[in-house]
Formats: sequence, structure tokens, C-alpha cells
Amino acid sequence: LTQLTLLNVSDNKLTAIPSTIGELKGLTILNVSNNQLSVLPGEIGQLEALKSLYVSNNQLKELPGTIGSLQNLELFNASHNNLIKLPRTIEFCDNIKDLVLSHNNLKVIPYTIGKLTKLKALLVSNNELQALPQSIGDLQSLEILYVQGNPLTELPDGIKKLTRLKALRMPQSVTNPQVLKGLTGLTEVVLYND
Repeated sequence: LTQLTLLNVSDNKLTAIPSTIGELKGLTILNVSNNQLSVLPGEIGQLEALKSLYVSNNQLKELPGTIGSLQNLELFNASHNNLIKLPRTIEFCDNIKDLVLSHNNLKVIPYTIGKLTKLKALLVSNNELQALPQSIGDLQSLEILYVQGNPLTELPDGIKKLTRLKALRMPQSVTNPQVLKGLTGLTEVVLYND
């Protein structure tokens, strides 16, 4: 099985992933979505060839810090879980392009998110975010930002630097939409009455 490149065990009512998952060094796609997982083994960080990781629709409250070892990761979908925070090591996943964290219990996005300079889509809708970090302005490749369904009242000034931003979905409660004024690439702005 060491030559395995894709493993899809979604929709299987799994409650655990064995630590031996780390032996599947050739995996580029791992899908464990729609199960009953409450933790991911730290050995997941040994899957250094991994490009796509799907862990959505589980019961995860946190992610292992070893996730930062997944330096080839381009797509990470952890939506519809119970995540309350992200590991700071997420900053080392510097090839990530799509980060989907919607429908969790996130209260904070770590400041280190700004180091993900290849990130094109950040979906953090329907969490408990009261603010976005100023470092969001460092995401120079960002094209899609979904933050609706959060108790946000302001967008950070750093958002002005997102010159490639095309689509933004945000709550109507945001009181400073003027920070978007210079973003001429925006083709879609949707306000949600959360």
C-alpha cells in the first residue's frame, strides 16, 4: 500500500484513523469526510506528498500541530466540524491555495495566516469570528473570501491590500465597508443578514 496515491474512506462511520496512516507516504489525496472522527492522528503530518486533504463533516475540535508538515498541501477542507482554533503551524502549509473552514466554532484566525501567500480562497463563513487578523492583507493571491455568518463588525484595514480579491461575502453588521473602496477587481460582494 505504500504506492497508494488516493485514499477515500468517506461516508463510513469511522470513529478513528489508525496511526499507521503515516506509512502511506505516496498519498496525494486523502478523503476522510462524512465520518465520526473526533481527532486526527499526529502521524497525518508524515504524508508529505499530500496535496488534497478532506476532513469535512466530522466532529473534530482541533487539528494536530503536525499539519504544518504538509508543505505540498494545496487544498484543505475541514468544514462542518467543531473546530475552535487552528494550529499556528498552519503557516508552514505555504503551498495551500484553498482553505475551507466554514461551519465550525472558530473564534480566531491566527495571525500567521498571512504567511500563506499562495492562498486563493479562504472560506471561514459560519464560525464565531469577531475579527479578522490584519495579516489577512498579506494574502496577495487571495481571490475569494467568505466571512458571512460571523459576528464581525469591522473588516481589517489590511484588506485594502487584497488587489486580486474578486469575491467577498460578509455580514451586514460590518460597519466599515469603505475599506473595500480601492479593490477594483471585486466583481461580487454579497452582504448577509446574519
